[in-house]
Amino acid sequence: MTLSINKFSADDCTVIAFSFLSVREAAKGLSVCKRFKALAEKICQSQLRTKTKATLSTLWDFMLFRRHALNENVNYTTILDQMPNLKELDLNCFSLSTPNEALDKENLDAILNSNSLSRLTHLSISIEFREQDVSNEHLIRIAKDCGRLVAFTFHRFKPSRRKEGSGRKRDLVTDKGMCFFSDHKFLQRISLHGCSLITDATLAAFEKLPKLNYLHITGCNITPIGIGSLLHAASNRELEIHDKKFPEPDPTET
Repeated sequence: MTLSINKFSADDCTVIAFSFLSVREAAKGLSVCKRFKALAEKICQSQLRTKTKATLSTLWDFMLFRRHALNENVNYTTILDQMPNLKELDLNCFSLSTPNEALDKENLDAILNSNSLSRLTHLSISIEFREQDVSNEHLIRIAKDCGRLVAFTFHRFKPSRRKEGSGRKRDLVTDKGMCFFSDHKFLQRISLHGCSLITDATLAAFEKLPKLNYLHITGCNITPIGIGSLLHAASNRELEIHDKKFPEPDPTET
């Protein structure tokens, strides 16, 4: 079957051509002439609708696109709401290349309370200990709204450079927040790091996850007893656990 290019208008061809560019490249191209700029909304919507994976940098690029091409001052949540097919979201704050892209408390709260999260199957959050930290309330909202999650990653790291006058930030995530994930029917992979108040109580809650087959947990306050109990509960299926605190036993030892 052949498709005649005559069936497409000049504007349609332009939109198709721009769809092969990155968001930043498209934003630059749209400044070439008024006709291209007039197509900015159509091009932006076309790219947003097709996105199934996104990072903070992706959201930032779309924000710049709308600001420069459409003169709109939008936030991360506005962009998320325009991605109906989004399945995987990586909120890695260390992927942001410039200070202007920093995820402040207002935007972090807005993203983690966004209705768009309900469509996700994969969610990854990597942040530093700081004022705008993720709390139990955020995790409870995620657990309740993201019922389709297959993989969940939550990593917290000490800041590379402590700000002047800032003291040690207390942990805001405890067993209370993580235990709300115990009702997830599809959750298969969990990775946790840097949550000092996560204990064996969280592992006990994970025993109820019917499809859990991979757990990576470091920097948390768990014990071999908790890990043993989880392995025993999952004895009827394969479960891979990684924890640097408790090394794998040497198979050569008797």
